[in-house]
Amino acid sequence: PWKEALQILELMVKNGVMPNMRTYSAAISACEKKAQAKPALGLLQRMKNDRIVPDFIVYSAAISACGKAGLWESALKLFEEMKKAGERPDVVTFSSLITAYDRGGQWEKALEVFKEMEAAGVAPNVIAYSAAIRACDKSGNWKRAVGLLERMKNDGMQPDSTAYNYVISALSHAGQWDAAFSIYRQILKADTPKIKISTYCTVIRGFGVNGEWEKAMGVLTSMEGSGVEATSEVLESLYWALIDCKQDEVAEEIRQKLEVEGVVSLKRRKKSEPEKAEEAL
Repeated sequence: PWKEALQILELMVKNGVMPNMRTYSAAISACEKKAQAKPALGLLQRMKNDRIVPDFIVYSAAISACGKAGLWESALKLFEEMKKAGERPDVVTFSSLITAYDRGGQWEKALEVFKEMEAAGVAPNVIAYSAAIRACDKSGNWKRAVGLLERMKNDGMQPDSTAYNYVISALSHAGQWDAAFSIYRQILKADTPKIKISTYCTVIRGFGVNGEWEKAMGVLTSMEGSGVEATSEVLESLYWALIDCKQDEVAEEIRQKLEVEGVVSLKRRKKSEPEKAEEAL
């Protein structure tokens, strides 16, 4: 645990034992594992104050901690500092910076770093691809999201559920329903860890927008067959999909299920994400 690592370091100092590179590296890595960026940055500054020059491992761990916390400015500063110190960023370091930009809402910059990584001759890994695809989703670049997914496959990588989920999200936001359904079918065939509940909801609503209520019901059947619990969010998405398709009787059955689960917020309908996406086109 990162707090214990800091306590041990302080105990060493009290006993007159000065921390060395190894000690600082271990403490910063402990902070990184729990996304504790500020303590990691504090330790890095202490290293410098003690005139210990950070090495590649220390820089990478600190940048990763900033990435997980979405502190893109700090991550970028360390990234540039690392390069000036003669340390060459690897795929993990680049991925951490992309993640920092992504979580910090700087999606265009995340994609710029992805380009920089490739220009530097560093091959992207699954984490880098997934973070870049998420940035495409958030920035509305659905064509590039699809392109990156295809490149992952061409590079011999198995896209993880994160990559698939964000490609579907990007397509749905752009109203590209046929393409979204195609990716969804790929997920069902692929050996991916998990389909997000939000992805199930997106696909169900999409079928509703397209008037394909039986396919919307089929998603629910598919979930049950895979042992995935149909949450109230899924059932509510299905309810509105059925209403869109004028399948009032079936929708009523779903509404009753929702009432059993304590969901009573269906009196006034809110626009679904697919409808919002369509209006934006």
